[in-house]
Amino acid sequence: MAKTPPAPGTPEDLARWAQHLRRIGESGLPNADLESELRAALARPHWVGGPLLAAMRVWRCGSLPPDLPAAHVRESLRLARDDAALWWALVDESMGPVGRWIEVAANGPLFRQDACRSIEVWTEMELTALHALSHHARRADGDAAAALSERIRRTVEWHVARTQPDNATNHPWAVHVFLLHDTPESRHFAETLVSNCMVQSGRADALSAWILLDAAEAIDAGAKSLTLPQPGPG
Repeated sequence: MAKTPPAPGTPEDLARWAQHLRRIGESGLPNADLESELRAALARPHWVGGPLLAAMRVWRCGSLPPDLPAAHVRESLRLARDDAALWWALVDESMGPVGRWIEVAANGPLFRQDACRSIEVWTEMELTALHALSHHARRADGDAAAALSERIRRTVEWHVARTQPDNATNHPWAVHVFLLHDTPESRHFAETLVSNCMVQSGRADALSAWILLDAAEAIDAGAKSLTLPQPGPG
């Protein structure tokens, strides 16, 4: 007799999702080493994969590698878009508070879509920043954590209502955030992000694989506490 799957949003369901994301991520990185991947990423200073891997290295090991070329880090920081800056701010306090990069009290998207950003670039920036913002919220305390969680909720609701998840460039940024929002629509958004990152080759590309591993770790580390507050009646 087939086992009944856990109810959506339960700890058992989130654990199942974390395992699923980790399995896909690991299959996309059969021989990967985080430190070597970080060095390669920072040699491409425009690439947001650099600050993602830097954050993952700090969380796993406590610091960046001491012999990491400082020039590569400085150049990546100098060229960082606002979404990448939110990632760097997780490991470098000199980047300043979250409010330097987004309006925490605002509604809707995190960034304005202007004429120089295609819908694909803008959507990926939004989801990349939303992923980083979830880490900032989990590390904040008290009113700051509540304000960031509310901002995440409002942004997720805006994107679920207006954004096609395949407008991003097939990278599953913030997949755990949409899962934690725990509505049928947000879960479908998350499922589409995961599916899209495997469309081209049947498995996740390297960047998507690292994103999925980080999302799985976020769930395992207690991201259930980030379950987004739902709006009250009326």
